[in-house]
Amino acid sequence: MLGYVKCEPESLLVRQHGLYRALYCGLCRSARRHFGLGSSPFHSYDFVFLAAARLLVLGESYTIEKHRCPTHPFRRRAMVADNSVLRDTAFCQLLLIREKMTDDILDRDTPFFRRLICRLWRPILNGELKRAAKQDGAYGELTGALSAAFAAGREKEKQGLGLDDMCADFAAILSRLASFRTEGKAARILAGLGDKLGRFLYTLDALDDLERDRKKGAFNPILSILPADGGAEAALAEIDAVQRFYLREMELALALADEKGDLAAICENVVVRGLIREERRVLEERKDHAV
Repeated sequence: MLGYVKCEPESLLVRQHGLYRALYCGLCRSARRHFGLGSSPFHSYDFVFLAAARLLVLGESYTIEKHRCPTHPFRRRAMVADNSVLRDTAFCQLLLIREKMTDDILDRDTPFFRRLICRLWRPILNGELKRAAKQDGAYGELTGALSAAFAAGREKEKQGLGLDDMCADFAAILSRLASFRTEGKAARILAGLGDKLGRFLYTLDALDDLERDRKKGAFNPILSILPADGGAEAALAEIDAVQRFYLREMELALALADEKGDLAAICENVVVRGLIREERRVLEERKDHAV
């Protein structure tokens, strides 16, 4: 479910896009500094949105520094300076990457070399998670809770539960990640944001994998709600309406933040432009394949 949460760069101001990239590099640097190199090859823009949203809702200040990195050693790059928000977000990313690798290993349809890479790399991530848990009890508690939640979700997939049940499980996971180590109003806003983002992403990922899962006879909760004798376009339209509702709820949650400015513009761009663009792409592909 990684790879969907991106901005639309052409709709951002130059300084806003610069901040977006600085968050990306700062998050990667924070992960390497506190947890090791395990997540670096799989670092993506998905968690930049979470970092920006947490900074926005918590009202945390940030500074931009220039540092070199292993990927770009000859030129220093702008990065948001390391802070507690980036550190916690980097840990959440590490945890989700580990679970994604576990899913790929268990999925027999995953290409051989990808499964091999996951088998070789997952012990590295496990080691980083264990070290982090020893240093910070909150990390250990989150790791245990999320590992149990993902395991329960895999069992529910085996039982063939419906879309609403599966969405609710992933929504609970992202809600906990988004609101990790927050309280009060900020916790409520971030928990609601994570809940709706989780529902949106699970549905979008299921739509994206629909054709492949149908051909291979794999579990996909959307298959159970598509009519067998035509009328799939109406079902897709209903899913699209629910997805738009999730996006609207995310937009309203972000509007509750007291802080405004570039962070707010980045978060709004991801929700009302980036995520919508991804949904349109996936829906068009489903229509082209006649669902």
